[in-house]
Amino acid sequence: MFVFKLIVYLLISMLFSYELSAQETKVVVINNEQNLQEIYPEVPSYSNQFSSLAKSVGSCWNDLDGTYSNITNSVYGVSGWAQANPGDDGSYGPIDLGFTYTFYGVEYTSVYINVNGNVTFGNLYSAYSASGFPSSSVPAMIAPYWGDVDLRGTGLGANQIYYKLDSNKITIQWVGTGHYNKKTALTNTFQLVMTDGTDPVLGAGYNTRFAYDDMNWCVGDASGGTNGFGSNVYGTVGAQTE
Repeated sequence: MFVFKLIVYLLISMLFSYELSAQETKVVVINNEQNLQEIYPEVPSYSNQFSSLAKSVGSCWNDLDGTYSNITNSVYGVSGWAQANPGDDGSYGPIDLGFTYTFYGVEYTSVYINVNGNVTFGNLYSAYSASGFPSSSVPAMIAPYWGDVDLRGTGLGANQIYYKLDSNKITIQWVGTGHYNKKTALTNTFQLVMTDGTDPVLGAGYNTRFAYDDMNWCVGDASGGTNGFGSNVYGTVGAQTE
């Protein structure tokens, strides 16, 4: 129930997110002294148990298996903070999909996976403070959860990104990901599936699916958050064209 409430809250919050341009340095962009747990006391504490739970029949979640590739240690950045700290704001790609992904009428055959919970086309993207969609400063993006993910924190099995490429789809998983600055007391686990529209699980004509396992933080410290939450600062869930 908590996961459902949090996802609904995040989806609604997209309409009210503030717009920020891509940042090169980690500075606090919004001063904030409120914690969401103080405003919404039903938000429970979290024990960092992000291992995949048994899913019910018919669940849309795809469990990890040995066919996934771990890209955690292969992310990179091309300039500024992302280049010096790729585990924080880095990217991986381009990945040749081997199929055509159609996004608002535009056909793509490759994609970049960005550490901060989104994928982009044509180029990587390192901005860590989420903008509401649509935003003129954001490229074509699909964001199962755009927030300031930081893979540099410690924790057994934490802070991993995996992907699996099939003939007609790609599945990307952010597993036990913490937030800036190297925080793993709260973690998020979520996934994105993109297909050519022929995958029988998603259904003919459907080519994108977001799925969530355990979601426990909203924003990082440099985006106005305190301990993963904030007041009037949000992550972004959704998609937009250029």
